Amino acid sequence: MSLKESTPSHWLVVAELLFFAVSSFRMKRQSGDLTLRELISVFYKHGYKLGVEYFLENYLLDRYRLRVKIVLGQPSISFFKKFDGFFSSTMLVRLASRAPSKTRVLLMREGAMGDVIMLTPIIRQLYMQRRGNVSIDVVTAFGAVFDNNPYVHSIIPVGAAKRVVRTYDMVIDFNGLYERDLSEHPVRSYAKHAFGDDSFPKKLDIFYKDADVNFVKAKLKEFKVDGAYLVCHKPNHDWPNRNLPNKFWIDFLKKLSKSTGKKIIQVGSSSDFALRNESNIYDQRGLYDLQKLAALINMSSGFVGVDAGPSHIAASTNAPIFTFYTCAHHEARMPLRDSGVFIPIAPNVECYGCMQRVSYPRPGYFCETGDNKCVEAFSATNAVELISDAISNPC
Repeated sequence: MSLKESTPSHWLVVAELLFFAVSSFRMKRQSGDLTLRELISVFYKHGYKLGVEYFLENYLLDRYRLRVKIVLGQPSISFFKKFDGFFSSTMLVRLASRAPSKTRVLLMREGAMGDVIMLTPIIRQLYMQRRGNVSIDVVTAFGAVFDNNPYVHSIIPVGAAKRVVRTYDMVIDFNGLYERDLSEHPVRSYAKHAFGDDSFPKKLDIFYKDADVNFVKAKLKEFKVDGAYLVCHKPNHDWPNRNLPNKFWIDFLKKLSKSTGKKIIQVGSSSDFALRNESNIYDQRGLYDLQKLAALINMSSGFVGVDAGPSHIAASTNAPIFTFYTCAHHEARMPLRDSGVFIPIAPNVECYGCMQRVSYPRPGYFCETGDNKCVEAFSATNAVELISDAISNPC
């Protein structure tokens, strides 16, 4: 990573160091906590780099943990034994009425959106395994993933989890879980963590309603999209080795439309890339939430995109899926549904999927060769032929 790319991180460390120094004079620290005198001594003896590492490991690592205020289960049975004789029959009835009838489970995964979507088969299995006798709450920054989900009781935003005390019988933390073994598919990693094995259906869930379908149909009519269409997505990713060149994508979309004879609907957020003012290629970025996007894809001839959140939304549908992969290998990201067409499009480089070979903890951006050559190693013509053939000759 170049100094230019890492500069924001340096400023963040400086800001945290200043906050730590100021708070050292204002806050009473517990025994064993890092002190300002100790930190200054490390910087003086070992220099800036080792000083920052010491600061990160002995102070910041703990501050950046997901904090949740929870109480496990009910009061100990010894509580009732100790105060036996003080409970009136009326009070015992009240206490019995407040006892939970279902097992209360808290699951935690902050993000990213695709990683949260991949948690949905775990939630479904927890619900099915207990035949619905369970109440499942999820702490996440992407609560919209679970809109209309019949297996989820409530969503707790990350900020709220720090303030409100809730009672649970079981808590499972999925944060940083699959990142410990990047060669493992996240869904399999989640499953083994929760159940010990992954021998159950692992198709992802996004639940949409008739109103979502009607909204999609209205938008297709508004844009005069009649007949078959493909849904396409190219994110403008902040990782350079996950960001295919715009020039390549423009050439690819034009060839794809011509070869398949199908309309192209481009989706994503307003910050994602889209080709505009082109016949039979439509810009519908920002029009669909997760549920409506799932409905749009499920009614399409297929989803074509780069490995990102919408590709996981597509994995909740029955539509054919064609996904471009670069630093993440398709075996660690592919849809695990039991049926449906899935064709990974891989770059012609030996270092393909390098992210699966980096050790934990993984940095935010990683390139094994340092040149991001995987994003330049695709052939638009070959990719179009692959997709056109699969659509024309479905299994």
